[in-house]
Amino acid sequence: MAICSFEGCGKKVRVNGLCNRHNMQKLNGETLRPLQVQFHGLTEEARFLKRVNVKTKDECWEWTASQNRVGWHGQWRNAAGQIELTHRASWRLFKSEIPGGMFVLHKCDNPLCVNPGHLFLGTQSDNLHDMWGKGRARPGTSRGEKHGMSKLTAQAVTEIRNSQLSGVELAKQFGVTTTTICDVRKRRIWKHI
Repeated sequence: MAICSFEGCGKKVRVNGLCNRHNMQKLNGETLRPLQVQFHGLTEEARFLKRVNVKTKDECWEWTASQNRVGWHGQWRNAAGQIELTHRASWRLFKSEIPGGMFVLHKCDNPLCVNPGHLFLGTQSDNLHDMWGKGRARPGTSRGEKHGMSKLTAQAVTEIRNSQLSGVELAKQFGVTTTTICDVRKRRIWKHI
């Protein structure tokens, strides 16, 4: 069996002395480069742990790969080829299957944590009570920077109110809409500052 002529590849030759993926790089006019490691031959658990920063058994295990939103839950492609949230994958891999309708909740309140010791099962109601109990969504308390959808900080709000720049310029600077800038200046939002 002939192998790809790219040094260190080791895959079977398909076209022009190259494997399919190196041939595609060549056809696309790219410089040939090593292929991404796919962790073939590893168990699902070992593949999962390659993407986790494990310090000690008791500390948070930070997910270091793909996230569904920056700073939110991690995600990965499981052995079945499905996209799965990593805290749910951790429970499934290291504890047991997740019963239908159940949620995997965090004791540590760190959405990127996949330490199975920091996770517990609960219902949607349990999830909401946990969120309210930790002050993350109680009406009237999750405002300003504590609100999960906030793009501004208290300092940014103060800058916006004191700035002589136009709403368009400020919107670009802070990554929000001009309506948000107008609402901040007229104290329709961020009233507590």
